Amino acid sequence: MGEQRRPALARRSSDLLSLGSFVVLGLPDGMLGTAWPSMRGTFGAPVSALGLILLLTTAGSVLITAFVGPLIRRLGVPTLLAVAASLAALGYTGFAVAPGLWLVLGVSVFLGVSAGLMDGGLNTAVALTGRQRLLNLLHGAYGVGTAIGPLVVTAAILTGSWRPAYVIQVGLDLLLAVLWLRHRRRDRGQAADNARLARPRAAGQDEQAIGAIQAAGASI
Repeated sequence: MGEQRRPALARRSSDLLSLGSFVVLGLPDGMLGTAWPSMRGTFGAPVSALGLILLLTTAGSVLITAFVGPLIRRLGVPTLLAVAASLAALGYTGFAVAPGLWLVLGVSVFLGVSAGLMDGGLNTAVALTGRQRLLNLLHGAYGVGTAIGPLVVTAAILTGSWRPAYVIQVGLDLLLAVLWLRHRRRDRGQAADNARLARPRAAGQDEQAIGAIQAAGASI
């Protein structure tokens, strides 16, 4: 009974982690538009600089999309998502501590790459399982993140600066990276347990086959 319950619990925790990842993925997309008036005031940047940030982010996301499939085969989905979350944490650290617009622009490509890895990796992994409902829930979770993002920035600005909003984002991305790495270790542990359980079964089948051959030989 416990062995039957364990895969169901593992699948449920994986689903929750996937949904949480898409909430975190949507947060900064909702934050940037709300934060930008304060950010451009801090950096003395023109309004049009927002378009440049979005351009660089989109370029990074589009470029990495072509490599998501090979990266999944090479690293596995949990490792890929841990890398994506780590890149996002690095990029938003740049946002949080940026002394000028140049650093924000510099890390925008990393943010695009991380978003492309997270989005493409999870969508591909879920789509290949044929779980259409979970795929729809992922997109809904992204929408939840974009809705919460402006509230996070507004609360941060009320405290005196837009930067704490991105500090929160860094913390969430680091948490995701740790959780996906734990997920990878758990998957490897389950695979090792399954391999150990398979060996006695295989040995038993071999013994049965040998016994059947010996019995056939004796009857002849």
